[in-house]
Amino acid sequence: MYYLSIAPLNKSEAFGLAAKDESGVLSPFRFTRRETGEKDVRLKVLFCGICHTDICMAKNEWGITTYPLVPGHEIVGVVTEVGAKVTKFKAGDKVGVGYMISSCGSCDTCTDDQENYCPKMVVTSGGKYYDDTITQGGYSDHIVCEEDYIIRIPENLPLDAAAPLLCAGVAVYSPLKYHGLDKPGMHIGVVGLGGLGHVAVKFAKAMGLKVTVISTSDRKRDEAISRLGADQFLVSSDPEQMKDATGTMDGIIDTVCATHPLVPLLGLLKYKGKLVMVGAPDKPLELLVFPLLFGKKMVVGSMIGGIKETQEMIDLAGIHNITADIELISAAYVNTAMERLAKADPKGETTFGTKRGPEGPLYKDEENKYTRDLDSVLEKEAFGLAAKDESGVLSPFSFSRRETGEKDVRFKVLFCGICHTDLSMAKNEWGFTNYPLVPGHEIVGVVTEVGAKMTKFNAGDKVGVGYMVSSCRSCDTCTDDQENYCPKMIVTSGGKYYDDTITHGDAAAPLLCAGVTVYSPLKYHGLDKPGMHIGVVGLGGLGHVAVKFAKAIGTKVTVISTSDRKRDEAISRLGADQFLVSREPEQMKDAMGTMDGIIDTVSATHPLLPLLGLLKYKGKLIMVGAPEKPLELPVLPLIFGKKMVVGSMIGGLKETQEMIDLAGKHNITAEIELISVDYVNTAIERLEKGDVLKKEAFGLAARDTSGVLSPFRFARRETGEKDVRFKVLFCGICHTDLHMAKNEWGVSTYPLVPGHEIVGVVTEVGAKVTKFRTGDKVGVGCMVGSCGSCDSCTEGLENYCPKMIQTYGGLKYYDDTITYGGYSDHMVCDEGFIVRIPDNLPLDAAAPLLCAGVTVYSPLKSHGLDKPGMHIGVVGLGGLGHVAVKFAKVMGIKVTVISTSDRKRDEAISRLGADQFLVSREPEQMKDAMGTMDGIIDTVSATHPLLPLLGLLKYKGKLIMVGAPEKPLELPVLPLIFGKKMVEGSMIGGIKETQEMIDLAGKHNITADIELISAEYVNTAMERLAKGDVRYRFVIDVANTLKPTP
Repeated sequence: MYYLSIAPLNKSEAFGLAAKDESGVLSPFRFTRRETGEKDVRLKVLFCGICHTDICMAKNEWGITTYPLVPGHEIVGVVTEVGAKVTKFKAGDKVGVGYMISSCGSCDTCTDDQENYCPKMVVTSGGKYYDDTITQGGYSDHIVCEEDYIIRIPENLPLDAAAPLLCAGVAVYSPLKYHGLDKPGMHIGVVGLGGLGHVAVKFAKAMGLKVTVISTSDRKRDEAISRLGADQFLVSSDPEQMKDATGTMDGIIDTVCATHPLVPLLGLLKYKGKLVMVGAPDKPLELLVFPLLFGKKMVVGSMIGGIKETQEMIDLAGIHNITADIELISAAYVNTAMERLAKADPKGETTFGTKRGPEGPLYKDEENKYTRDLDSVLEKEAFGLAAKDESGVLSPFSFSRRETGEKDVRFKVLFCGICHTDLSMAKNEWGFTNYPLVPGHEIVGVVTEVGAKMTKFNAGDKVGVGYMVSSCRSCDTCTDDQENYCPKMIVTSGGKYYDDTITHGDAAAPLLCAGVTVYSPLKYHGLDKPGMHIGVVGLGGLGHVAVKFAKAIGTKVTVISTSDRKRDEAISRLGADQFLVSREPEQMKDAMGTMDGIIDTVSATHPLLPLLGLLKYKGKLIMVGAPEKPLELPVLPLIFGKKMVVGSMIGGLKETQEMIDLAGKHNITAEIELISVDYVNTAIERLEKGDVLKKEAFGLAARDTSGVLSPFRFARRETGEKDVRFKVLFCGICHTDLHMAKNEWGVSTYPLVPGHEIVGVVTEVGAKVTKFRTGDKVGVGCMVGSCGSCDSCTEGLENYCPKMIQTYGGLKYYDDTITYGGYSDHMVCDEGFIVRIPDNLPLDAAAPLLCAGVTVYSPLKSHGLDKPGMHIGVVGLGGLGHVAVKFAKVMGIKVTVISTSDRKRDEAISRLGADQFLVSREPEQMKDAMGTMDGIIDTVSATHPLLPLLGLLKYKGKLIMVGAPEKPLELPVLPLIFGKKMVEGSMIGGIKETQEMIDLAGKHNITADIELISAEYVNTAMERLAKGDVRYRFVIDVANTLKPTP
């Protein structure tokens, strides 16, 4: 590390070294510090450490730098002045300032003394202070800081070598303390021996820990052991050394910022071991989930520490004379030091050793294999279905079971669940199957015989067997009732028993695997407290059971899936509270930071970054699905949110019994399809795929990203009790249809039938339908289902329900059928999502109102912008904008249309009735209109500046975004702050609002301006829509022009 010595100047005037651009070159810079406030401390900077973060910020490598920038957050010096209300410090005190200089002081993280995770934390260099000034760091002569963010430096510590501890020191001290890795005698690994790593070794040794330094080469062995006092040195590229150290460490502090493999490190951890990331690689790291599952291990991030921790750390450093190893430099040498630091970056220093197979119960330890008196082992004939080779095909198989021993139970198998593990094992997808193999570890039946010393069970008892049939009973995991992590655990199917025979499964109740697999992590990780918010990723064999147990425990449950197709099933049938489509950025954004924990049941490769974003501070992402390939693990979310990724595999026997008892209490069972033995191979094929049925329909579908629509036959579901079936007469073409057809948002599933502006006539109603009858004129908009019970639904805003089912998009309905839109001959929809069309409205021109109409009506109503005499701006005069003008005018509002050119002035005022027209590129017009509008409806989907629009708003004015630009817009914050203004989004409207809107349209004869087209013209219309060549909405004459192909 490098440190600079700086000569002082005056009080308010400051002098330092600043980066002026992305070259990162530092040069002299004069600036001002604020005056010393009542609670402020002013200190003369004597030394400042150079952190790698300084390089990143100076060169704007993270894209957040504001120039000029004075770096430095490892600052030490002497107090020269204190404010009138300062009580902790006085002139002459030796003090320091670390990574932050302020926080809100009132949020959960601040009250938890973890100000470093406060959302409003102000960083020492390159942040914005409360007065909107850029904070400038310690490469300067002096600094001013609130006393609560000042650290007292022990008298015995040399200031120059103490400076780096204010960042590097607390960055390694904090996770050791927080994760309970500070107990004398524990074994800790430290990856990397750089600025963070060498300090980590010193603190760990001071705590009485055994320390092993892990590096890619032998180069720093002597330094680590002889000079820093590490106990061992491990070369990660040496397979033998890594093998010998497998399962020996309680925790590992990973300080490396370069991309490197995690699997070898996870292999070094003991059961329940913690891999703590304090280095921050730019790119996601590959995370193989198996080591987490089979060892209950976790990967967690940690970022610096709170002020209390920092003071504790520096006090401990004082007690043990811990300092950083430094090279003291002059200010003139800083740019050279930065260059040297960049070259010494551990990119290429750390490439860990070769990947190994999953460690765990399926790897037998030959040297410690159990023995028993084989003479006492007799055999009984059994019959089952076995895979004989990697085809995985099951066929009849006769084999032997052992005689019933003294402590054994023999039972007749009545049922056995089929787990995805059975499929993987039958096909040897994991590479350790022994053939012939009889799968099955979800086994239930009735006891037929018990051994002489059996006390727990009697003949006739209903019993079950799960994933394992034995363990050592004496290791730490067994005594901890976690036999599932015992190194000698024997699996039910495909393992070896004590007598060296292959274990064979049978048939079972899914709770004995799936149930305990999700119940165990909820209990173990403290996610079973009523009122907690739990996410469940995937709604398959594990996921649906996870929802049931989490609800029985009293937690709030959100199901997370890649599509909407299981929304109804999750909410209506399983009782989940919310449904989140992970491919919907807005849904994911709204849910950010809301969950205490997530149970990830998915076995396919999938991104972890979006899931980590959903977690609260200290949240836990628990992997119970087992992807074959490593997942990309982004480390920054772990570090900046103290979040963790941890694995969990089934549960111990005690947990399994607790789980099944809870299931009995709450009548929890798995959703099953009971099959015959003859059907097993077909069932396994179906397990790899999935299928459905129902009533024939005809429409136009996109088959690929070309977006070209062509004839398509498909099935609609049968008319359910609460369903309405109607003949589609007309369907509007929305710009969303174009995006979805071409998969421009990355969420489309083909084939895709677009259309969510659908009108027609009812042809059939379900037995319990009360609102509609045959012959009614009706419509369907953007959604066809929601949970009906969440806050959004109870407020009549089903459009914001996390489990809202969109009308089309390759999503699935509650019954697992694909939703297809209105470019089709007929529709089926729950009556709760059908809208009645007023008799006086022409159906063709009314169709677009079901999307465009409610999209502009809803924000006018919900934001109180519907009061006569108010002044509303409408940005853009397209499909949404022209309808916005019409609705605003019938509400008695003054309307100004805002556009980039004068081209549509006459149309806006003379034909649509707008009061004014404003050209946004005309500075004088914009200036004259400043501060005149109560609200603005922004319908534009292209990238455009918001600052001019915010200027048009009055105090407390509202800018409501209903257009959806693909790229982020620049949001200037000052106009919001100084005008109490708001920028808000609005998406369509709820069913109640939609009916209100269409009724108002009927009352005032409001319709969209349309161009009626034939079904044959749709592809041409799509091309014209992409070019903006429509005024204002295309509508397909479905009934008269969509003809089924032979």
